[in-house]
Amino acid sequence: MNTSKWLESSDLVSRFWALDNAKTTGALTLPSTVNVTGRLAKYNLTWTDLSPMAQQALVWDMGLVVAAVNGVDQWLQVYVRTAGSTMADIALSFAADFPTTTTQSALPCIGPQGIYLRQNQTDYAALAKVTKCAVDFTASVQ
Repeated sequence: MNTSKWLESSDLVSRFWALDNAKTTGALTLPSTVNVTGRLAKYNLTWTDLSPMAQQALVWDMGLVVAAVNGVDQWLQVYVRTAGSTMADIALSFAADFPTTTTQSALPCIGPQGIYLRQNQTDYAALAKVTKCAVDFTASVQ
Protein backbone atom coordinates (compact mmCIF):
# COMPACT_ATOMS: atom_id res chain seq x y z
CA MET A 1 0.00 0.00 0.00
CA ASN A 2 1.23 3.50 -0.79
CA THR A 3 2.38 5.19 2.42
CA SER A 4 2.00 8.77 1.21
CA LYS A 5 0.48 10.98 3.89
CA TRP A 6 -1.67 12.50 1.12
CA LEU A 7 -3.43 9.22 0.25
CA GLU A 8 -6.35 9.79 2.63
CA SER A 9 -6.03 13.54 3.10
CA SER A 10 -8.10 16.35 1.69
CA ASP A 11 -5.83 19.02 3.19
CA LEU A 12 -4.89 20.16 -0.28
CA VAL A 13 -3.88 23.61 0.96
CA SER A 14 -0.93 21.97 2.73
CA ARG A 15 -0.33 19.75 -0.28
CA PHE A 16 -0.24 22.70 -2.70
CA TRP A 17 2.06 24.58 -0.28
CA ALA A 18 4.45 21.62 -0.28
CA LEU A 19 4.30 21.46 -4.09
CA ASP A 20 4.93 25.21 -4.33
CA ASN A 21 7.97 24.87 -2.05
CA ALA A 22 9.18 22.10 -4.35
CA LYS A 23 8.88 24.60 -7.24
CA THR A 24 6.22 22.50 -8.98
CA THR A 25 4.40 24.41 -11.66
CA GLY A 26 0.88 24.13 -12.95
CA ALA A 27 -1.74 26.43 -14.28
CA LEU A 28 -5.45 26.75 -13.73
CA THR A 29 -7.50 26.93 -16.87
CA LEU A 30 -10.05 29.44 -15.56
CA PRO A 31 -9.75 33.00 -14.28
CA SER A 32 -10.54 33.69 -10.64
CA THR A 33 -14.09 34.25 -9.43
CA VAL A 34 -15.60 37.37 -7.88
CA ASN A 35 -15.42 35.66 -4.46
CA VAL A 36 -11.70 34.91 -4.90
CA THR A 37 -10.97 38.43 -6.12
CA GLY A 38 -12.82 39.89 -3.14
CA ARG A 39 -10.95 37.71 -0.67
CA LEU A 40 -7.59 38.70 -2.16
CA ALA A 41 -8.50 42.41 -2.25
CA LYS A 42 -8.74 42.38 1.56
CA TYR A 43 -4.97 41.77 1.55
CA ASN A 44 -4.16 44.07 -1.39
CA LEU A 45 -3.43 41.06 -3.59
CA THR A 46 -4.55 40.08 -7.06
CA TRP A 47 -4.95 36.64 -8.62
CA THR A 48 -1.74 37.07 -10.61
CA ASP A 49 0.22 37.88 -7.43
CA LEU A 50 -0.16 34.23 -6.44
CA SER A 51 1.89 31.31 -7.73
CA PRO A 52 -0.07 28.62 -9.58
CA MET A 53 0.04 26.35 -6.52
CA ALA A 54 -1.08 29.19 -4.23
CA GLN A 55 -3.97 29.84 -6.62
CA GLN A 56 -5.00 26.20 -6.41
CA ALA A 57 -4.67 26.18 -2.62
CA LEU A 58 -6.86 29.28 -2.36
CA VAL A 59 -9.66 27.98 -4.56
CA TRP A 60 -9.60 24.62 -2.74
CA ASP A 61 -9.78 26.37 0.61
CA MET A 62 -12.78 28.32 -0.68
CA GLY A 63 -14.46 25.10 -1.81
CA LEU A 64 -14.14 25.72 -5.53
CA VAL A 65 -13.44 22.97 -8.04
CA VAL A 66 -13.30 22.94 -11.83
CA ALA A 67 -15.66 20.58 -13.62
CA ALA A 68 -16.88 20.24 -17.17
CA VAL A 69 -20.58 21.05 -17.36
CA ASN A 70 -22.02 20.37 -20.79
CA GLY A 71 -18.45 20.28 -22.13
CA VAL A 72 -17.43 23.65 -20.66
CA ASP A 73 -15.02 23.99 -17.72
CA GLN A 74 -16.62 25.95 -14.88
CA TRP A 75 -15.97 26.71 -11.24
CA LEU A 76 -18.39 24.79 -9.03
CA GLN A 77 -18.96 25.22 -5.30
CA VAL A 78 -18.33 22.28 -2.97
CA TYR A 79 -20.61 22.24 0.05
CA VAL A 80 -19.35 20.53 3.20
CA ARG A 81 -21.82 18.48 5.18
CA THR A 82 -21.57 20.04 8.64
CA ALA A 83 -21.01 23.53 10.00
CA GLY A 84 -17.44 24.00 11.11
CA SER A 85 -16.11 21.50 8.57
CA THR A 86 -13.65 22.64 5.94
CA MET A 87 -12.39 21.23 2.69
CA ALA A 88 -9.51 19.71 4.69
CA ASP A 89 -12.07 17.49 6.45
CA ILE A 90 -13.80 15.85 3.49
CA ALA A 91 -11.48 12.92 2.74
CA LEU A 92 -12.76 9.48 3.56
CA SER A 93 -10.38 7.07 5.24
CA PHE A 94 -10.51 3.57 3.83
CA ALA A 95 -10.34 1.96 7.26
CA ALA A 96 -13.15 3.97 8.83
CA ASP A 97 -15.35 4.79 5.88
CA PHE A 98 -15.00 1.90 3.45
CA PRO A 99 -15.35 -1.27 5.48
CA THR A 100 -15.38 -4.37 3.35
CA THR A 101 -18.73 -6.09 3.68
CA THR A 102 -20.85 -8.22 1.42
CA THR A 103 -22.25 -5.04 -0.17
CA GLN A 104 -19.06 -2.94 -0.20
CA SER A 105 -15.54 -3.76 -1.28
CA ALA A 106 -12.37 -2.02 -2.31
CA LEU A 107 -10.02 -3.21 -5.04
CA PRO A 108 -6.24 -2.64 -4.89
CA CYS A 109 -5.00 -0.96 -8.09
CA ILE A 110 -1.45 -0.37 -9.25
CA GLY A 111 -0.74 3.26 -10.13
CA PRO A 112 2.37 5.25 -11.03
CA GLN A 113 2.91 6.19 -7.36
CA GLY A 114 2.22 2.74 -5.91
CA ILE A 115 -0.87 0.79 -4.93
CA TYR A 116 -4.12 2.54 -4.06
CA LEU A 117 -7.61 1.34 -3.24
CA ARG A 118 -10.56 1.93 -5.53
CA GLN A 119 -14.15 1.32 -4.52
CA ASN A 120 -15.22 -1.84 -6.33
CA GLN A 121 -18.85 -2.07 -5.26
CA THR A 122 -20.85 -0.07 -2.80
CA ASP A 123 -24.08 0.10 -0.94
CA TYR A 124 -25.20 3.66 -1.65
CA ALA A 125 -27.37 3.78 1.46
CA ALA A 126 -24.23 3.10 3.51
CA LEU A 127 -22.18 5.59 1.45
CA ALA A 128 -24.68 8.38 2.12
CA LYS A 129 -23.92 8.05 5.84
CA VAL A 130 -20.23 8.88 5.32
CA THR A 131 -20.54 11.45 2.53
CA LYS A 132 -18.90 14.68 3.67
CA CYS A 133 -19.53 17.04 0.75
CA ALA A 134 -21.66 17.70 -2.31
CA VAL A 135 -21.31 19.69 -5.54
CA ASP A 136 -24.16 21.43 -7.34
CA PHE A 137 -23.53 20.80 -11.04
CA THR A 138 -26.35 23.13 -12.04
CA ALA A 139 -24.92 26.36 -10.62
CA SER A 140 -21.69 27.85 -11.92
CA VAL A 141 -19.72 30.17 -9.61
CA GLN A 142 -18.92 33.53 -11.20
